[in-house]
Amino acid sequence: ASAQAVLGAAEAARRALRTRSGQLPEQGLQGSLRISSCPSYGHGVLAPRLAQFQALHPQLKVELQFSNRVVDLARENFDVAFRMTPQLPEDCVATPVLHFDFRAWAALGMALSLAEPADLARHNCLVWGASAESITLQWLHRDQQIRKAVTLHPCLCIDDLRTLVDLAAGGSGIVFAPDFAVSDLVRRRALCEVLPGWTAQVDL
Repeated sequence: ASAQAVLGAAEAARRALRTRSGQLPEQGLQGSLRISSCPSYGHGVLAPRLAQFQALHPQLKVELQFSNRVVDLARENFDVAFRMTPQLPEDCVATPVLHFDFRAWAALGMALSLAEPADLARHNCLVWGASAESITLQWLHRDQQIRKAVTLHPCLCIDDLRTLVDLAAGGSGIVFAPDFAVSDLVRRRALCEVLPGWTAQVDL
């Protein structure tokens, strides 16, 4: 009963905040908002929207910090954190905000025509993460539900996804990246998908 009372009070506070912000649209939110985000999501999703968000809330100070590590929200004074994960963590309040797939991308000018994941072995592959002599990726066909494993010998391993994506757009090879991280380059026809229908099952 005591726990239910606490939860009820928290929900009442949330409703009051929503009501207050709805009554003052001309002022918007006030104070400060500290955000932690993994770099790929921050660059690809959050940063392009910050200007629009701050235009709606001119009195709100926003601080965005990029990090891949697990942060202690309370101890480090963050209000919200964005991370890529296969399942929601159990030790904090979390909700999914974006579902995405890892696909294979290359510069449009490379004119690659790959029929299946095994064809990747014939090309330069740019891999996100620590250096490795070889890497085995599971690929899933979204329509036929076929799974295929391919062992690759990457020509380049970098722990910064944005750098890899830029190199791929410059013609250095094939990069495996989430679709939100390449959406702008795809719109500008700097990158294209080279294995249509196939998604990589990446361990995040």
